[in-house]
Amino acid sequence: MKIPDSIESVITKLASKEFLTYLVSKIPWLSWRFINPIVSWVVSYFVEKLIKHTVLGVNIWLLDSKIDNQTEALNQAIEKAKAITPETSKEEMDKIDAEIEDAARKLIDFSRTRAKS
Repeated sequence: MKIPDSIESVITKLASKEFLTYLVSKIPWLSWRFINPIVSWVVSYFVEKLIKHTVLGVNIWLLDSKIDNQTEALNQAIEKAKAITPETSKEEMDKIDAEIEDAARKLIDFSRTRAKS
């Protein structure tokens, strides 16, 4: 999940404006003619950094959760393979082998974890 740059910039501008309004309401002298541009720049800078790191964190969390799900699927398939007994039919063994192969392929195929853009 990739947030388009235009949405990211809109969120940054709105958050900066709201935070600056809050700061000026609490500290009125921040609205003075010579101080306000500097404070506006500092607020915009930090809000932009915060949003970029938040987006990066969300993307890493999504990637990590996808890998965890794929690892769990592989572990479940391996547990089924461990439960094979001499009485297990050839069809069941082939089905379990296919499940393990499919789960391993999904775990190794990193193209499935990329964000769609």
